[in-house]
Amino acid sequence: MLVVSDLQAKLRFQGQTKLPRWMGSAFRGGLGHQLKGILCPSIQGECSICSEKEECFYYRVYEVKESKRGHAPPPKPLIVVPPFFGKEMNWRRGGDIHLRILLLGEEGIRHAPHVIFSLIQLGMIGLGSERAYGMNKFRVISVTSQGETIFNGSEMRIPPPSIDVRDLDPIEGDRFRVYFRTPYTGRTFPLGPREFLSRTRNRLIRFVNEYGDSSYVEEPEAKGRILRFEKHVHFLRRKSERSGKMTLTGFTGIIDYEFSEIDEVGRWLLGVANLLGLGPDSSFGLGFVKVTRLEDSH
Repeated sequence: MLVVSDLQAKLRFQGQTKLPRWMGSAFRGGLGHQLKGILCPSIQGECSICSEKEECFYYRVYEVKESKRGHAPPPKPLIVVPPFFGKEMNWRRGGDIHLRILLLGEEGIRHAPHVIFSLIQLGMIGLGSERAYGMNKFRVISVTSQGETIFNGSEMRIPPPSIDVRDLDPIEGDRFRVYFRTPYTGRTFPLGPREFLSRTRNRLIRFVNEYGDSSYVEEPEAKGRILRFEKHVHFLRRKSERSGKMTLTGFTGIIDYEFSEIDEVGRWLLGVANLLGLGPDSSFGLGFVKVTRLEDSH
């Protein structure tokens, strides 16, 4: 169906540091500049006239405009999920954060060394606009995956561990809590139980069609209700060379669900949500969640 490597990078910021409350756009743009410098064989650096662009990982991540199916922009095989603080962070003497990196498909996993080296170079330059003042520089202390160290600061193990999504374990039980770790940018919040599973399935379908084997993702059978929820609204500013400045509306919070019926496909999709999230804007690390089991009511 779809193989995925889930990397966890420990970054140590040094000296004066000023981090925006949402770092998805800054990390995506900064990594792109470094990745292009590493991979681009063209003297001109113009993807549009490059004869090797179809084989280029940078082109696949940053320049392809249409999906294999349909005309919408494709999801990306490189997804960076920084922590979402909800407020600007100012550190006089630096500090540590953990950055999640998802690599989708065999091609994405093959380029893990290039992605890690790009992250190292980005740290030397600094993250975001504050780098112009010598701020926001960091070191990559380590990168782990599935409990194994693949980069210890000097040595790298390749390829990183991976898992096929079809092998993810279902989550048992009938009551669940969903923590929205990064903002969800769908139209409505909270999502009902069936809508949550549907949005998870929709994201997975796009990933499987683009970077997997295009196999059919079954629909779940489920009925349930929302027990309680907490909602926080965020307005996220992003900037890209193609679409200019935009503001996204996103939601974080908690939703507790109780299912009166849920089949194995539905339980499996809860596990998929833990890995791949749900909803739109995955390219900017949005819509990522943690699903945990509440104590059964029986």
